[in-house]
Amino acid sequence: MMKFGHQSIINGFGLIMLISCLQLTAIALRSEPPKALLTSQEIRDDLQFLQQQLVEHSSFAAIAPQRLALISERAQRLAELSALPVKRTDFAMQLHKVLAPLDDIASDISDVDSAVKLPIHLQYNENGWQVLNNDSTPIDSEHPFITHIDGVPIARWIDAWQLFLAPSQQSQPDQQAKLLHHISLLRKEIGIMPSDHVRITLRDLQQHIRQLNVSLQYAAQTALAPLPKSESYFDAVRGQFSLHDLSKLPQNSQLQKALSQSLLTPLTIIDLRNAYGHGDQLLTWLAQHYRDQSLAPSVNATSALYAIARYRRAPNQRSDYLSPLQFIAYDNLSHDEQLQLTRASQQIHTQFDARFSQWHARKWPHSEAKLAISRAMFSPATLTKPSVTESTLSPYQTYSQPMPQYKPAWPTGLTSATGQLGQLVLLIGPDCRQQCQWIAHFAQQWSSTILIGKPTRGSFDRYYLITLPNSNIKVSISSSVIYDMFGQRLSGLATYPDILTNIDDFLWRNSIISLIHLHASKDSSE
Repeated sequence: MMKFGHQSIINGFGLIMLISCLQLTAIALRSEPPKALLTSQEIRDDLQFLQQQLVEHSSFAAIAPQRLALISERAQRLAELSALPVKRTDFAMQLHKVLAPLDDIASDISDVDSAVKLPIHLQYNENGWQVLNNDSTPIDSEHPFITHIDGVPIARWIDAWQLFLAPSQQSQPDQQAKLLHHISLLRKEIGIMPSDHVRITLRDLQQHIRQLNVSLQYAAQTALAPLPKSESYFDAVRGQFSLHDLSKLPQNSQLQKALSQSLLTPLTIIDLRNAYGHGDQLLTWLAQHYRDQSLAPSVNATSALYAIARYRRAPNQRSDYLSPLQFIAYDNLSHDEQLQLTRASQQIHTQFDARFSQWHARKWPHSEAKLAISRAMFSPATLTKPSVTESTLSPYQTYSQPMPQYKPAWPTGLTSATGQLGQLVLLIGPDCRQQCQWIAHFAQQWSSTILIGKPTRGSFDRYYLITLPNSNIKVSISSSVIYDMFGQRLSGLATYPDILTNIDDFLWRNSIISLIHLHASKDSSE
């Protein structure tokens, strides 16, 4: 017969208690699905919590306190209108309206997808709003422009959806068109009864009209989208690349080789629409080869810094909060760099409260070690250097600072002589963030580079994630503010493409070439 000693019994009880604790912990941590409907009290509590978090963590609210007053007014109005239970997705969309005065266009709100959507897209041109199918073809080629929705003039719908846009986005047609998908919410704003279909009135250029009834589509709900996890793709033969995590670039030797070889082709296309990460190798390489050498002496050529920043301090926050963005605290800079930072900060007239950190600065990746790594990564042996050789330039001139309001002349063609640099096309969009945003920012001044796509969202910063306690809706806000060396705010400043296109999926090479030739011919005729 087996006998148990005193120690065995104690160990047995200890094991049972450990298993029980683990089971209780699993039950406590088990996430429940969020509520589909929210009571008026739950909405008021969430709105109050959101405003408290904005005061604590939002850099945009801190540098412009008057925005908080507008947000408070909209939050109070929403709370008063929410006497009956409200759908969680509708509340998420209403948060866009509440937060619009903050003008933090890089912020994000989860669960804003509507269950009911219009199966059409709007695209603005000089003749009006064109109606397109989901495949970007006109819904009616003979009557391409919309005048009314549900009998209400399109101008009235624009007024309704403008309330959901940040002030800096209200003049962007692509941002206005996105909101039309939330047709149920906009109907409530205007005062139109819900329906499973929508009546649209179309016209041609001679003002002949036609009416169509379009059935609404039911879409699945989605949450706040995580950063893309896809692997980078490239087609070395066609010189076409699609990049995602830029911090992994040095680990992909085949991609490096293909990029360097593509320099000698007439056209290199790099898709950065879903690019992110903090590696600076691609910016270093592109700046060395594509920047305009003649600009360097007049564009902040002697500065070792190219951006300065501060962040909102919070309890339990590390002092190296901006280190992932490659910013260095003022105290850790050299004496000359501190002077450069001070001169730049004196051009900024924003009033910062005591909750902001000390100044930080981001330095050019100009050290000989980094330049050597970049040359080793991307260095075709037969490449002919530009007219100004690298040896005649200071390290800072290699990555010159964009001048305010500077816009280069359009490239005149896609020809490339043997051994000469070809032209570069960068595809950008609202999901181009972090280091990708820096690349787009600098590339807009390179005359041999063309930006195609949609405006970015100025996603330079670090962000603070707020989870509302009752709805479980997640709100991401900027918690830092970044300026260039001219004292211009970069945070939330969109980079606009040279060619604006609403195509969201893969762009074929021939289509890109056609876009370039079309816009080049327009520029030459003006």
